[in-house]
Amino acid sequence: MRAVTTTLSLVGDIDEETFPALASVAANISVEPAPSDNDEELLAAWKRAQSRTAIYTVVGFDPLQQLVDQWAESLAGGEPIVFGLAAIEVPDYYLVDLSLGEPRLSWYLQLLFDLAPQRIITVEATVDELYRTIADLPYGAALPTSRALEQAAGRFVPTPGLHAAFASSL
Repeated sequence: MRAVTTTLSLVGDIDEETFPALASVAANISVEPAPSDNDEELLAAWKRAQSRTAIYTVVGFDPLQQLVDQWAESLAGGEPIVFGLAAIEVPDYYLVDLSLGEPRLSWYLQLLFDLAPQRIITVEATVDELYRTIADLPYGAALPTSRALEQAAGRFVPTPGLHAAFASSL
């Protein structure tokens, strides 16, 4: 059973000091920093994050990263997509650091943005900006389940310039 916490996946180039500092800002914010690149540790960290009782839990990773990697490889002409994460719940929000420059994530964030634009928020990953963003999260359609994302990814055609579009839409 999932705890009643709003999960926010913080992706991008995040300073490791951001998480402890963010946790100390408010009692209703807990954090789950990124584990090592080990998939088992990532899944364990995601389960810990979902079981927290704080109103907001900020995680320093994307629990769907393995799925994103499979999508990226398939889009680049690699192995066919083999979905294995349909049971993982999608975060409630993605907070995207402005410094994110990884092209392999652009199409994925665009897909999420197209499906639920209020749930993908570009933000400067400083403690003050993250706190302000969390305090004023917009309402809107929830991100789809990971199974629905799997289906949408098969029909999605990315367009260039996502990062610039995020920055200009805020």
